[in-house]
Amino acid sequence: MALPTSLPFRLGGASTNVLNHWSHTGLRAPATSVACFSTTVVLQMKRGGKKRKRIHRDPYREAQVARAKAANKARQEVLKKERAEQLGDPVRAKPTPFLDSLKQRIPSPSPYVQTLHRAAAAETETSESINESNPFPNYRNFFTNSAEVAEIADHAKYLAEPIESLKQTKDRNGVWTEAKAEAVFLERVDAWKQGDSNARIALERITSLHNASSKERRHMNIQRCIEEFGRHNTDETLPPRPQGPAQLATPPPEHTKLRIGRDTGSSEVQIAILTTKIEKLANHVEKVGHKDKHNKRNLRVLVHRRQKLLSYLRKKERGGPRWANLMEKLGLNDGAWKGEISL
Repeated sequence: MALPTSLPFRLGGASTNVLNHWSHTGLRAPATSVACFSTTVVLQMKRGGKKRKRIHRDPYREAQVARAKAANKARQEVLKKERAEQLGDPVRAKPTPFLDSLKQRIPSPSPYVQTLHRAAAAETETSESINESNPFPNYRNFFTNSAEVAEIADHAKYLAEPIESLKQTKDRNGVWTEAKAEAVFLERVDAWKQGDSNARIALERITSLHNASSKERRHMNIQRCIEEFGRHNTDETLPPRPQGPAQLATPPPEHTKLRIGRDTGSSEVQIAILTTKIEKLANHVEKVGHKDKHNKRNLRVLVHRRQKLLSYLRKKERGGPRWANLMEKLGLNDGAWKGEISL
């Protein structure tokens, strides 16, 4: 049985009138006195409302408002560019002597190696000129320095030095003379000196950063960041951070001021290391990494990690000397830590 499409309601006293209307026809009257109506609003009732009066608009006033809006938008664009320039690039740092030394090419050791065969005076002059052109002459490959390499060479020379008291005086047949024994000993001394010179040349080439890979140079740059910004060195040169009333009222005990070993985990060191990695990765993405999605993400992760560390360091040091020293030497600006960074 199909349900009626309209809402039924039962007629009260008008049921007899409905039956009377059906009586003069030959049709059968409805079994029940139920009438139907539609709940849909009549379209004429919608259109029958009062029309709104059209407000008159002055065209000169509208043009004036449009000009003011355009001027406001132009001014907002100018302010947006100025603020972005003041914040600076969140990825790239400004060139500084420290960053330039990290990027500088290591000079070839071949001129220095050639001078090892010359006289001592000429060798000293050449080595001094080479050290002046080398921004980090004390750093060597394999986590060594010039002093350690020289100490190893001197120790090897001492161990291989021929002893005159143990020089050979007779051959297998026992027919050597004193003059021949002295000549053989002098030959051994000459060979020992030549071997020492060759060993120093080999050590110079092996430990030279000119022959190191990019990974080994990155390790050297990390060591330089530790020595430059580590608190085991900066505690002696930089003043402490500004202290609040609570710190002034309760000074720390003496044993907390002692530092043991090198500082490799402070915020300054980590920020410097991240800056070194970011500069290297940004150069790769800019030149050949336009399709390298993985390194683009790695660059974004490193930039946001540095931003978090910078915000923490600025809050902890209260913008003190450590913060100023770090921002100045690394060439960082407010764009590296302030606001939202989207690459």
